Amino acid sequence: MIDRWQDFWRDRRFRAALGIVLFLLLAVLIYPFQLTIVAAWQLRIIDNTGSPVSEINVTEHWQHWLFEKNAYSDEQRPGMDGHVSFPERTMRTSLLKSTADNCAQKSE
Repeated sequence: MIDRWQDFWRDRRFRAALGIVLFLLLAVLIYPFQLTIVAAWQLRIIDNTGSPVSEINVTEHWQHWLFEKNAYSDEQRPGMDGHVSFPERTMRTSLLKSTADNCAQKSE
């Protein structure tokens, strides 16, 4: 059985295939994928009578607890019709970085 493994390691095709597989695995681990943290959304602010309200501030807070240590916020004022829109919030992170960050948070 040991001779068989030694033959595999001596075979150039096996070492080349193993090298390619390891390279692709590393590439997948370090490639920064884009994650959607919060989808784009909009709302309309109205008072008790159903009239649009534009004299207030509307705040959106977001944070992806697994990947970010900091929380973010965006404050907007509705238009005259009471509508306010918040854009999609995304971030880029690699699987390797997110795994390392998760391990670091668990050890704290």
